[in-house]
Amino acid sequence: MILSNNPDKNTPKPLIEENPIHGILKSFGATLEGLNKPIDFDWTRWGKNNRYAAKLIRGVVGDGIVFQDFTSCEKPKVAFFKDQDDLSSEERQSRKAIREQAYQEAVIEILRKQEEAAVLANQIWQEAHLEGASRYLDQKQIISYGLRFSEDQYGRFLVVPLYDPAGKLWNVQKIYDPRPDGLNHKWFLMGGRKKGCFYVLGTPLSELANQSRTGELFIVCEGYATGASIHAATGSPVIVAFDAGNLGPVVASLKEAFPDLDILIAADNDQWNENGVNKGLEEAKKVALEQGFAFVHPSFPMKYELSRPTDFNDLQCLEGLETVKNQLNGFRHADVWESPQPIKNELLPVTPLPLDIIPDCLKPWLQDIAHRMQCPLEQVAVPAMIMMGSVIGAGCAIRPKQKDSWMIIPNLWGGIIGHPSTLKSPALAETLLPLVQLETAARKKFQEETEDYTYKIEAYKIIKELKISQLKSDMKSNRMSMASHDIEREMKAVEPPEAPLCKRYKTNDATIEKMTELLEQNPRGMTLFRDELMGLFMTWDKQGREADRAFYLEAWNGYGSHTTDRIERGTTHCDNMCVSIIGGTQPSKILRYLQKAIRGIDNDGLVQRFQLFVYPDDLKTWQLVDRHPNKEAQETVFKLVETLSSMDFVKYGALQDEDKGIPYFRFSEEAQELFYEWLTELETTKLRGKEDAIIVEHLAKYRKLMPALALIIHLIDTANEIAEIDVSLQAAEKAAAWCDFLELHARRIYGMAAHMALSAANILLKKLKQHKLENGFTVRDVYRKDWSLLSDKELAQDACDELVRLGWLREVITEPSFGQKGKVSYTINPKIGGES
Repeated sequence: MILSNNPDKNTPKPLIEENPIHGILKSFGATLEGLNKPIDFDWTRWGKNNRYAAKLIRGVVGDGIVFQDFTSCEKPKVAFFKDQDDLSSEERQSRKAIREQAYQEAVIEILRKQEEAAVLANQIWQEAHLEGASRYLDQKQIISYGLRFSEDQYGRFLVVPLYDPAGKLWNVQKIYDPRPDGLNHKWFLMGGRKKGCFYVLGTPLSELANQSRTGELFIVCEGYATGASIHAATGSPVIVAFDAGNLGPVVASLKEAFPDLDILIAADNDQWNENGVNKGLEEAKKVALEQGFAFVHPSFPMKYELSRPTDFNDLQCLEGLETVKNQLNGFRHADVWESPQPIKNELLPVTPLPLDIIPDCLKPWLQDIAHRMQCPLEQVAVPAMIMMGSVIGAGCAIRPKQKDSWMIIPNLWGGIIGHPSTLKSPALAETLLPLVQLETAARKKFQEETEDYTYKIEAYKIIKELKISQLKSDMKSNRMSMASHDIEREMKAVEPPEAPLCKRYKTNDATIEKMTELLEQNPRGMTLFRDELMGLFMTWDKQGREADRAFYLEAWNGYGSHTTDRIERGTTHCDNMCVSIIGGTQPSKILRYLQKAIRGIDNDGLVQRFQLFVYPDDLKTWQLVDRHPNKEAQETVFKLVETLSSMDFVKYGALQDEDKGIPYFRFSEEAQELFYEWLTELETTKLRGKEDAIIVEHLAKYRKLMPALALIIHLIDTANEIAEIDVSLQAAEKAAAWCDFLELHARRIYGMAAHMALSAANILLKKLKQHKLENGFTVRDVYRKDWSLLSDKELAQDACDELVRLGWLREVITEPSFGQKGKVSYTINPKIGGES
């Protein structure tokens, strides 16, 4: 009896206890997921879509097992538990006979099941409707070409028939509407035949023999959606083989039945598969070589790397049928070189920083700097906001919820990304002048206090010596009789002067031991400024500096204690690990770290913590500006930073718990409502939508960013005596607008990693125009040149693939022969021209 398919049966069940049979099954390539009972002398089925079957066999020279994998299209396998080396020649002959008998029984069982499945397949096909609806078709942007529609207890489904070349219906594929739980929604009948069976689009199966003699090209592909896209784009008849493993059997059966059939294999391109195996392309290449046919595969721009498309239907959904048609037609007319397409290495768009989201008292100062330097406003506004948060530091926090103790410290990480000569360094230096002035004033005060301390310590020594002399004299003359604790009390009364400490606000480089010491002496935190941030990243990557990276990842939170114990330095403890980071870098230098984060290599959230990274567009126009800085605006900001650095936040309305911990503010009633709306949208729409993982990881850090910016804006207004006690609605609105602005830059920056291959392709194209490579070159020839961005094998391959897609190159596949490996070389488009 054939059981109806149940998609829920695909849920793996606990494995039974491991035994020797499992080892044999694993050696056959089977997985044990779903095997929930012991193998016995009746057929046991398990695995996805019941792909595996096995049963025990009994013999006079030891028992064994027969196994079948229904998806691999291979013959049944037989194994025995007793080692053959322990058998006599007679026993070996006996075992051979038993093996053959078990094999024949397995084949008979398989054929019986296939015939039963064929009966059910015909029944399903006859009972299905000619018209109907399918979310799968809608999702794939395709239509039905001769399919039928049906429904059962698991939902509605498409019916795709599987025929052999003689026209017999052996099986059907059920394609259910996509399931919300993500489980597989494509099913074949249990025990049904798939090997060598197919479905034809665009012509009746009965006409294959006649059409094979006309020279018309038939395209063989894996899935129905791929076939529908190819047929819609080209009008050619398409043969669906259903998966990569069935390409070979289908092409072989077609070749045997219709020797004149002209076949093109349209492979899936699994180039971005997580395990690095491009099964679709490798299987198609193998079949093409074995059967003597050509193959083609879709080429995707690198900007789609994060979504990992694979087939021509994905190409249709992403770029339209015209692109599918062009790529397939490009193969058909391979002898004619078309004009190559230009490489478009475009960044995702960003908007200029809105002036109205900058705190009012900062606007004149920032506008003046940006105008004098002729740089984008965000190039100075972003470091300014980080600086403001750094001087507040762990001195004050915000609790974004009305009742919850969730606390956020306003220390932030960020900086400027730009090409060389975009005035990153001058802009950063000018913006951080208030911090420099604070440090200068602190050093001056420290020098004065150190001079006073020198006199105080000398006076203390004299007073201490006099006190000791007095105590000795009194005790000798018996005028005083003192216990040791009385002496201690007398000596404690002579207190030494407190040694001055130099107040610090920033550093350019520090070991974690020194940084811990600085944080101990400066409990509000420190700013780490590096003109070239990638130098800092590379320092953290060095052997022996692994702990530095972990230290700073913790310091991003702005709170939490840290204790360092060293033999020479001793013990250093800080109560608030609060570090702000500001700097700049170039696009090419940060790309390596972006790619690591996107690919999950060393992805510990470091890059995602730089929420105030911006990559602004260059100004479209430039004008000569030579004028004095706006001293009034500058003094206003200098005074503001000084006020924030020493502000007693409790006096300005901050709350403080009984343990005298970090003072904190909360949102006003209107601002609280806005924050809840903003947070709900972030959590439900952006973090749980269909975003790429790296974007979700970055936006998740906005839970801190938005409240932190709101607090900074509120305290800036407070220092200018124009703020309410609670964080205002206006401050919350500006913070939310900042997040929207920064999100665009985050998307541009992460999107830049997808453009790295395009940059490499540009460099390779330039080398080709300079005739640095000749026809017949390989990827190895490229990366061995050690050219910029092309010394990495993967990037060199990506660059070649991109130039093939755009028509600058063609792949030439050389088949292996005489013991030599096959290879892929490249022919250069003769229309490439030259470049001096």
